[in-house]
Amino acid sequence: MEDDALAGNRLFLLAGESLKVPFKFQSFDAEPAKDSDSSDIKRGAPDEGLHLRSRAVAVHFVNADDGTSASVLHVDIRPRAMTVARTFRFQTAENEFFKERLPPPPGVATRDASGRGCLAVRASDPAVAATVVTTESEEDGEVDEVALRYKCGEGSVAFYVCVYADSFLGKLAAVWRVFVHATPKVDVSSLVGQSSHASVVVQGGVATRRVAAFCSHPDELQVSPDRLTLPPGALTELQLAFRPLIPGRLDVAVHLVDLEKGELVHSRLVATDARGPVVSKTFDVDAAPGARAHKKITYTNPYARPRTFHLRCTHPLLLHFRPDSLHLPAGGSRPMGLTFEPAEDWERATRGAGGVRGGPAEVLVFINDEDDATEECFRIRVNADPR
Repeated sequence: MEDDALAGNRLFLLAGESLKVPFKFQSFDAEPAKDSDSSDIKRGAPDEGLHLRSRAVAVHFVNADDGTSASVLHVDIRPRAMTVARTFRFQTAENEFFKERLPPPPGVATRDASGRGCLAVRASDPAVAATVVTTESEEDGEVDEVALRYKCGEGSVAFYVCVYADSFLGKLAAVWRVFVHATPKVDVSSLVGQSSHASVVVQGGVATRRVAAFCSHPDELQVSPDRLTLPPGALTELQLAFRPLIPGRLDVAVHLVDLEKGELVHSRLVATDARGPVVSKTFDVDAAPGARAHKKITYTNPYARPRTFHLRCTHPLLLHFRPDSLHLPAGGSRPMGLTFEPAEDWERATRGAGGVRGGPAEVLVFINDEDDATEECFRIRVNADPR
């Protein structure tokens, strides 16, 4: 079709000229049509199958000069239920942007013979921005992904994403159903190796529930109490203790699950921000294959009164302390024993995503006080050679 022959919804035709007008119909109904019960219709119940019934749409061709009808075209629409290939569930904070990138469906070509992108996506919710983005990868070169962007409110939302194998939306490759659960957010920040505390309040429902608390990163976030009873309508306070192992931002999901029914009762999203500690000393240790390595480091109490210090590290499965607490008098000193696992265990810990060794492993040792605040931090470089 020539560009100057069609302007918006207007056609300019010469005398005796004919032109093909394309029509496009798109629907996002995925549920199969149901047979309505006559008794439900008499009672005024909603008919859940109406949205997939056949219907006709009238298209009017009107003369722009005098407004008379030149032609009327009836388009019969017979919808068919879609087949949802995959279902995705995501959790994000309330009133924030949800951003996610998904790989294309398996077996679907994302490039044509000339190397141009031929993938297209559409979302059923107009508030969802669905696009195809291309990223550069050292291993795979150009990689096409489906990017989703949505401004979340205070409630959860569900929508469909249609993936097409051509830019004309003619070949439907897959239909995805996406759930975005908006969760109340709690902000917590801390130093690596040092605990920060926060609290959340949850309200009970209509009945008494015995629930257990679970989180996505139990090594860094602890919930107290981890098992509790929620009285109906009452407010219950939960204590959160966040002790990060590595610097950076991390979203931790906390769920309260009914122990009897296995249902999700409450959910919170803890947005954490961990800052790196100040390292005072650095040590080197050589780890041999098949044998543990040992090292002693002497620590002195710098205070003029007795203090108790607790020892922690970023690799608790690979480094062990003996003892794990130091009870020192004023100005007193004591060696702390460090036991390192064999070299092959450290070798696995330092391998990257491609299986390539990333050099010496680094572990941070924290000396914390009675309030779990970091008094001093040591860095230990572990040279592990499994051969």
